[in-house]
Amino acid sequence: GAFSGAIGGDVCAFVNHDSGRVIGRTKSGTLRMAEDGHGLRVEIDVPNTTDGNDLWALVERGDISGMSIGFIVTKQEWDETTEPPSRTISKVDLFEVSAVAFPAYGDTTIGKRSLEEAHLEAEKAKIEAEKRAADAAAAKRRIAERAARQEQRIRGIVQQDAA
Repeated sequence: GAFSGAIGGDVCAFVNHDSGRVIGRTKSGTLRMAEDGHGLRVEIDVPNTTDGNDLWALVERGDISGMSIGFIVTKQEWDETTEPPSRTISKVDLFEVSAVAFPAYGDTTIGKRSLEEAHLEAEKAKIEAEKRAADAAAAKRRIAERAARQEQRIRGIVQQDAA
């Protein structure tokens, strides 16, 4: 997506786009980003500072409930056959993400959870994915074994018990 090339850069996390209120940074490892099926996913190790503690209080109260991003569009396409014309952004230079009271895109969310909780969720998802893959492989193997037994019956091949 549009963010994939920008995620590896030096990006800061702010409160309300205020560069004087830094709460994380990719360069220091306190801000991590990934692009998923919904858009840009952000994890911030919010500091135990006045800005960090105030942010959590405002998130818990619901005063700050969204995220916003600062970026420069470097590649875009316009479809002027629609009214109004539609814009597809395919590449950006991302320089900041912010926890905000008034996000430009209302679908954004912000939530507080512990780092331990986030790691447990990720581990649980990994285990579930591995179990699904193992179950699918076992089902495929059982189907192949059934098909082989059926083929043997059709051909009149009798299996000997190893007794």
